[in-house]
Amino acid sequence: MKDRRRDPASKAPPDRSFGRDERATPARRRRGAPPSARRLDRLAWKYLQLTTLRARREELERAGAWRFDDVEARDRKRAFRRIAREFPGALRELDSLPASALRRRAAAVERARAAPPDTPREPWIDLALDFHRIVRMILAVRRWAADQGRQGGRRPRGRGTLELAWEVLVRRHGAPRPVLEAILFGAARG
Repeated sequence: MKDRRRDPASKAPPDRSFGRDERATPARRRRGAPPSARRLDRLAWKYLQLTTLRARREELERAGAWRFDDVEARDRKRAFRRIAREFPGALRELDSLPASALRRRAAAVERARAAPPDTPREPWIDLALDFHRIVRMILAVRRWAADQGRQGGRRPRGRGTLELAWEVLVRRHGAPRPVLEAILFGAARG
């Protein structure tokens, strides 16, 4: 039997089907249902990428440099786009968490990948998966609405994407936004 887990260290391009497996069955949408192996694989890939990018930035800062050379800056920009396309909002983690925290998260996702599906996971894993899925859905709706506006329809105005996402996350996870933000992005920056 083929091992369904892939090596997240690969430079795999974004998985455009990420999140589609939730639509397969109502049980997948149920709060508390274990995430699929594919979703955990992609989350592991994300944390490996974020850890690598953050560690390099910290290395540069320790060396006293204040910017990357042009080639590395261009490569990093491509990596940021690749990550943000699949995991909208992930770059905030890159900015707010040190490499050591990102490494710990990568290790936690690896433990979750290796464990049986019903094994309890660290709560932030489900929160991170929900956050990215909800933001991605809101962005898709907004793109659709913008397309309708270009075709003569009326483009809806209202709250920002993250504002809507946090409203959904507060209802689903039963905690106030500041608590959820602290879980996902670390302690508030002053």
